[in-house]
Amino acid sequence: MTLKLEIIHLFNIIPAPSEVYNDLNETPRWRMPLFFLLLLSPAIGLLNIPAAIEPLRKIYQENFDTQTADIALQTSTHYLTIIHLTFKPISSIFRWVVLSAVLLLITTKFSTKKQIKFNRIFSCVSYTEIIFYLMEIITILVIYIRGIDQIKNSSDMIVFKGINYFIDKNAIPDSIYTALNQINLFSLWYIATLARGIQIAGNIKYAKSIFLVSIAWCIWILLDLGKSFLIENILNLTF
Repeated sequence: MTLKLEIIHLFNIIPAPSEVYNDLNETPRWRMPLFFLLLLSPAIGLLNIPAAIEPLRKIYQENFDTQTADIALQTSTHYLTIIHLTFKPISSIFRWVVLSAVLLLITTKFSTKKQIKFNRIFSCVSYTEIIFYLMEIITILVIYIRGIDQIKNSSDMIVFKGINYFIDKNAIPDSIYTALNQINLFSLWYIATLARGIQIAGNIKYAKSIFLVSIAWCIWILLDLGKSFLIENILNLTF
């Protein structure tokens, strides 16, 4: 597979996923998705920081004097910058590895192939990430079109609501509420698309592939829930 085709497949995964997955099944590749991750994730994160800081700005200004509020904002901005430049890209790569490993394990049980290679599944997972890039780009555009000053709390930054939208926020812990937002229209699109790749890689029926990818995604949400608890504890210690 040529470098040009690898780049084309990043965008072709949306209109023609089967074509992309068939090529990846023959020649597994993941360097271009990794390049885009390292490029776009920090860029999107930096654009997201002013919006994330806005609710904190209002809280600090209402409760502290000007100097203290400025110091608190600088500290929060520094913390969020580190998170978006380092932690988020690493977290995404970790998710690719975890999903690929889980899918390899459970797909092997149902596949008619004698052996499924990890790099084929990892390639499918990494290329399907473009769906979440699209979601994040649209979210940033909507936030800036609405105006950052319109953000009152963190929920105002969520454009595409998950199933948590139908749950009383006060009824469950914040970390669980946030984790449930990962079950939204884009994640369902991601599951349906990735399932096509797993179908091709494992030579299994599409319905069964959707089931397996859904299980893998739920496992990731549970792991991400643990990460959210950890971040909450760090924030409590810091602030």
